[in-house]
Amino acid sequence: MSTKGARTGARAPPGASLTAESILGTLAEHRERIRSLGIRRIGLFGSFVRGETTLWNATG
Repeated sequence: MSTKGARTGARAPPGASLTAESILGTLAEHRERIRSLGIRRIGLFGSFVRGETTLWNATG
């Protein structure tokens, strides 16, 4: 299975807040494309759900 292009648009614009709400909104915007790739379930876990996300734990 190829993942080429899978990260296209994956980064938040500079200054954007990476929150559970913003991620879920982006997933909703791209729902049809995500489903066309065969994905039926997707979710958030860990620090995003707890609202404890920092730049450090979101990227590394």
